[in-house]
Order: sequence, then structure tokens, then C-alpha cells
Amino acid sequence: MKNKTISIISILFLLISSLYSQTKESESGKFIDGRDNKEYNWVRIGTQIWMAENLNFNIEGSWYYNNKKENAQKYGRLYIWEAALNACPEGWHLSSEDE
Repeated sequence: MKNKTISIISILFLLISSLYSQTKESESGKFIDGRDNKEYNWVRIGTQIWMAENLNFNIEGSWYYNNKKENAQKYGRLYIWEAALNACPEGWHLSSEDE
């Protein structure tokens, strides 16, 4: 349920904003999260654009896998539901079951 811990490992973010739109020919690329200047890869799957790696944005309600900072590079951060909703970069959102 919504109060359960959400693992960004199992959740991909879907692009919904024109801020990150790319030409139709682009199948992948990079974008920078302006909040902390971290660079992330994205990939086009069909008509949708998805993050191709786990989010690693530090927000209250997030932590490192096994509470080890060295896991951030590989796994990103883990989030409680409310934090996950607020951790999305501008123009991105948690995917719905339909997506």
C-alpha cells in the first residue's frame, strides 16, 4: 500500500514534461536534475520516455540500500511513498500501473 516503503529500484520514472522532450529519432539520452546537478540516463520505450537508472536524490524519507552510502552509485536511494512522490525531478512522475 501507499505507506509501504517504495524502492526506486522497482519504480521507473516517466517523462511527462516538454522540458525533457527529445526528437523522435532519439532513443536515449541524458538529463541533469537541476536540484543537485546529478546526471541521469533516459531511454525511449515505445512512445514513452523512462529513466534508465535509479534516482539518487536526497530527501527526508530516503536512505541508502543497507544504509551504506557506497550503494548509492549502483542502487540510488530508497524512499517511503510520500518521499518518492516529492523526489521526482521537475517534469517527471512515478509511473502508474497503466503506464
